[in-house]
Amino acid sequence: MQDRSLSIDQFCEAENISRSMLYKLWRQGKGPRWFNIGVARRISHEARIEWRHAREAEAASAVLQHLAGESAGLPGAADAVAFIAKAFRRPDSERVARLAVEKLALLAATAALNQVSPRHAELFAATRLAGNHPSMYGAVDLAGDDVRGLLKRALP
Repeated sequence: MQDRSLSIDQFCEAENISRSMLYKLWRQGKGPRWFNIGVARRISHEARIEWRHAREAEAASAVLQHLAGESAGLPGAADAVAFIAKAFRRPDSERVARLAVEKLALLAATAALNQVSPRHAELFAATRLAGNHPSMYGAVDLAGDDVRGLLKRALP
């Protein structure tokens, strides 16, 4: 059986990080699990994979928190953030991945729109994030003034 564990130098090269960064991560409690063979510290293949998954989860969580801040207070945004966060943590996340990705895309669109037109972001969020929205184009329940405002923006 081939030993797939890595030395510190091999791990750092494979992950494109410096030794000092790896030791910093260990001090922060964010480094990979390791074991000693004599005086040599080794990192198993399994520990490397677990470490990567943990870093990916942290990155995904940071993106979600940023979007949550950018869309705070908009209709359905908090529920969308909660759904996506729960999907990230589920052991069977593949089962709800399509729904989570759709909600993530809608949340990102809401956050981006909120940067340029908060009123239109509110309408978008109300019709796409809040509750269940129909999947047909044009099938929304908006007040007449809101529809005219959207059309004026879309068709100057």
